[in-house]
Amino acid sequence: METTKLKSLFKFQRTRLGVALLVVTATFFLIPTMSWAQNNPPVVDAGEDQSIYVGEATVLQGSATDPDGNVIVSYLWTVESAPAGSSPSFSNPAHPWANFSADVAGDYVLSLVASDGIVWSDPDFVTIHVLEILEPVAVASADVTGGHSPLTVQFDGSASTVDPNLGPLTFSWSFGDGEISSEVSPTHTYVNYGVYSVALRVFDTLNQNDYDTIEIYVGTPADCLSVDPGYMGYYLFGYPPVGSSNPQLFTISNTCSTTDLEIDSIILADGSSADFAITSVLSLPYTLGPGETVGVEVTFTPSTPYHAEANLVIQSDDSVSPELTIWLTTSMNHPPIVDAGEDQNISVGEATVLQGSATDPDGHIIISYLWTVESAPVGSSPSFSNPADPGALFTADLAGDYVLSLVASDGIDTSVPDYVTIHVREILEPEAVADADVTSGPAPLTVHFDGSASTSDPAAEPLTYDWSFGDGEFSTEVSPTHTYIAPGVYTIILTVFDTLGQSDLDTIEITVTTANNPPEAAPTGTPNTGVAPLVVQFAANATDPDGDPLTYLWDFGDPDSLDNTSTLADPQHVYESPGTYVAWLTVSDGELEISASLTIRVTEDTGQTPQEMIQDLIGEVDNYVDTGSLTCFQGWRLRTLLDLALNSFDNDRTRLAKFYLNRFVYVVEQFIQRGVISTSEGQILIDAANEIIEAING
Repeated sequence: METTKLKSLFKFQRTRLGVALLVVTATFFLIPTMSWAQNNPPVVDAGEDQSIYVGEATVLQGSATDPDGNVIVSYLWTVESAPAGSSPSFSNPAHPWANFSADVAGDYVLSLVASDGIVWSDPDFVTIHVLEILEPVAVASADVTGGHSPLTVQFDGSASTVDPNLGPLTFSWSFGDGEISSEVSPTHTYVNYGVYSVALRVFDTLNQNDYDTIEIYVGTPADCLSVDPGYMGYYLFGYPPVGSSNPQLFTISNTCSTTDLEIDSIILADGSSADFAITSVLSLPYTLGPGETVGVEVTFTPSTPYHAEANLVIQSDDSVSPELTIWLTTSMNHPPIVDAGEDQNISVGEATVLQGSATDPDGHIIISYLWTVESAPVGSSPSFSNPADPGALFTADLAGDYVLSLVASDGIDTSVPDYVTIHVREILEPEAVADADVTSGPAPLTVHFDGSASTSDPAAEPLTYDWSFGDGEFSTEVSPTHTYIAPGVYTIILTVFDTLGQSDLDTIEITVTTANNPPEAAPTGTPNTGVAPLVVQFAANATDPDGDPLTYLWDFGDPDSLDNTSTLADPQHVYESPGTYVAWLTVSDGELEISASLTIRVTEDTGQTPQEMIQDLIGEVDNYVDTGSLTCFQGWRLRTLLDLALNSFDNDRTRLAKFYLNRFVYVVEQFIQRGVISTSEGQILIDAANEIIEAING
């Protein structure tokens, strides 16, 4: 073991996270040197994001593991971000499962770190979505709000609402007579007359609550006080015409034979319909003696032909008969409740199905409906297929808003009307859009037409298509294909029709030309062989069967030349260096083009004449005599490749003859002659520059 001399000075510092760090300053002295394994920080998990309500506490789901198996000795939760003005809190920020609550709605980002006593982990984050709590809303209703005793009332609290996450509601009914209920829709019977204030209070799971109230009027015959008519506690007015008055004289009687009654007030109770009015009253208070009667008149003047109610309350100071309430009603029956449906948007001339319906509170059958146009654009004449059908068809002939009303009857009463607005707009005419992938070309020309870009009013779809191709052919497809055989100019017509018979058309012109033939060319270069520098005169020799103008492009195959290309028909080019060159000609008539090539051979001048070249080539030749006693001799002759004409003949049977030298390729032929018969035995190609090109059979 090695030793090191170490003298240490230890000092503790506190970091930003509250971790104590040991700072060491040292001088050396001899101590053993040891190796320590590197510690890895813990790995934390702040848990899944959560959604809670304002004021609600939630348990955070933090955890940590240590890669080295060390014990997690501490945790720390921190609020990294929160809504402005909020004051969130932890039950214990040093616990991985701390309780967290927030006082303001919004998103809270929390971080969690952990320590194994040596090093702190990197933080992990979790977002707590804090939502506003919706308070409950109590809605109390009753099937009747007044009547004679005994009066049975069906109450209903089911329309009360609660935050979806804070239900179900609990219900607490107080019927105003000392009785209570916790049902959603309880039934209660009132035996004694009076005005009862019924209260419904609802509670959500956070104990938030709300209440609603209803007043119930219960009338009953008194011991000494009676009213005629209305001895059963109610009076039926029926349905007089709208605007007319229906007065009713109520006779108040003291039925006791020995007791005076003092009438203190005669009123219509709160909640009574404004269509009822007391039109003659006593000078109150009024003393009613034994057996005496007095009248009070109540007039019903309906503003609408529908259900109305009121409560006539007669109050007395008599301890036996302090009050009498008469329920005034147009009917003991409750009229239907109608729904004219949702507002609609349609086009002029378009028929729409109305969505009327009705229900009857008493469970009676709806026996009739009636639609009425309440308002319409000036000059319009809207119509119903059957105005007595809740699902009638409605059609309008002018654009604008039409307000319709619907009423229903159960055979006893007619409902209050409900209204629906039909928004009617002008119908857009169709628009034809014809397109083609090509509009010109040689015959036969195939064209793909397309009418899919045509448009129509959504209320008048789908479109139908009628194509006329201009050559007597037709199609009803949206996007047809048609082939033109004969040249010419064709006018194509697309006509589109919507379901209302409205139409539009669009046209295209197609030009069909005769078929194009490619040009022809037989290019030449004169000369096509020779000694450098070689001047070659090129000729395109091009024609076009259709008489179209031609363009030319020569590539002389001489990339080292500055004028390697030309657009002339018959250009000239100088080849400066020996070599074999391939010259290309491209001829175009604007649509079609052809290319052809020719070879140019350029050599160096060796200084040797053709005669000397042939001499070197063929060597000595001897005469010989045929067994047929005919003198045979062997000679050479020279012909050009252009005319293959005999240029020279060795009459003296010498090796060489005269040569007509020019700048063409020559054929030197060996021949044997027997008498007048000459036979070529072999050929050697040479050029005017005395260079052997090719040996043939020689």
